[in-house]
Amino acid sequence: MFPHDEQLYDLAADIAGPPQGGKPEGWIYGVIFAGPLAVYGLYCLLTQQAWFFAIGNGFANNRVPRRGPFFEEYDGRLAAALGLLLFAVAMYLHFRFFWSQSRRLVRYYEIGQLLAILLFLSGLAWWIYEFARKFF
Repeated sequence: MFPHDEQLYDLAADIAGPPQGGKPEGWIYGVIFAGPLAVYGLYCLLTQQAWFFAIGNGFANNRVPRRGPFFEEYDGRLAAALGLLLFAVAMYLHFRFFWSQSRRLVRYYEIGQLLAILLFLSGLAWWIYEFARKFF
């Protein structure tokens, strides 16, 4: 076995178990970082408007979108799909870091992580479909 194979195995074993950072890590990643991400994801999902990293040529549907140097405004179903993706990432972070540190919720955090991953995969498929439909 090559040395990098052992490192990959160790990394997979670390990811499979609960995080080892304790309560501060749970609050930082599971609440402080995931909270605004979830709120923005829900905002994008419900209003179907989002500002996100500029992707594509920026001239879809014969219009010039509002663009900054790094961000572009997305609207419609593409923004809603992006909101679902962001919300799924926030839920994964919350379940992984916050629920795994709670004595009452630790037995359920893996179920929450699995649901967040399934939500992320479905949102990713929807986002790829909408992105391809809009820009190609």
